[in-house]
Amino acid sequence: MILFTDLVVECNLHNLVEYHSKILKEGKLDDTLIYYINKTPLDDFDINKNYKSDYVRKFLNKFIESDNIDNEPYRKVLSETGWHYKKGFNKKGLSIDKMKILIDTNCIRMSLENLNFLRSDEHYKNSVINDFIIHNIEEYIELFDDSSSFRNELAELLKGEEIGEAKIKLLEKSKGTYSISGNYLTNTEKQYILENNFDINDIGYMVSHYDDLAEIKDDILSILVNNENELQKHIDSTSYNLMKDIAEDNFSVQTKALAFSKIANKLNKNELKNVLAVLSPIINEALSQKDADIVIEDNQLTEAILNYLVDQGTIENYISVEDHLKMQFKQPESKRSEAPDNKTP
Repeated sequence: MILFTDLVVECNLHNLVEYHSKILKEGKLDDTLIYYINKTPLDDFDINKNYKSDYVRKFLNKFIESDNIDNEPYRKVLSETGWHYKKGFNKKGLSIDKMKILIDTNCIRMSLENLNFLRSDEHYKNSVINDFIIHNIEEYIELFDDSSSFRNELAELLKGEEIGEAKIKLLEKSKGTYSISGNYLTNTEKQYILENNFDINDIGYMVSHYDDLAEIKDDILSILVNNENELQKHIDSTSYNLMKDIAEDNFSVQTKALAFSKIANKLNKNELKNVLAVLSPIINEALSQKDADIVIEDNQLTEAILNYLVDQGTIENYISVEDHLKMQFKQPESKRSEAPDNKTP
């Protein structure tokens, strides 16, 4: 019997395999063998790469299942033997540490069969499948078929920064929709998504984070102008900068009126003046000149603006004259006192 407990026998692949095949009858690694492996200094751990046989294959299959082996000898044996599963990996219940070593040492190769096994195991799916994909990203791109499993995985990959330029390569193979919110995406990647994989649920994010997305605002405005109903659901989050761009762009009168009514009270005097100059130059002119004779087009937007001006006390009121509107300005106190007294003496 080989004297493992006293570390008399040299730790090498030959002796490990001998003990496994002759003493353990090719079964599960016992505590004695695991103790021997863990106690041997790594520098003394001789792995003979040329020692290839069916016995070695059976030993390594059981070695991989042994979660009690320390991580460093576990990694050394797998790295130096080059043992791997091109397909057919089916080891359940391994610790996350051991699975990450199997991935790092290329023991589990990227194949649809291996990928599907990891997908089917909730323990692995929730912990190491991203590591597996990232480590084998080029092979994964080749496998990508735009099915629901691949789309879900891509959505997770977009949240990180590990795969870099591979994001565009994967997006080019997908017709799915993906979010630009909360992701480590470059502006180029965000633009690609907005142009090719836009998720309508991102409208709220784009409205509330418009100022942070200034470098891709043209793409965002293009989407918003084509999805005004969704924009209107999130109009409360409109910023001053978005209000200005809505005023200048090809949005409907209804959207402009709604946006103005939601943001007007948040604007300072200069911001309000700038917005009005774009939204309704004619109202802006009438205000600046205090000219009550200026005729204003009657629509939802001008009424929203004039109602705001009345509420703020900027004008007295406004009246409808032949399907148009005119402002009524407050009279100075001096003129009011000069007005004739119509009371009966």
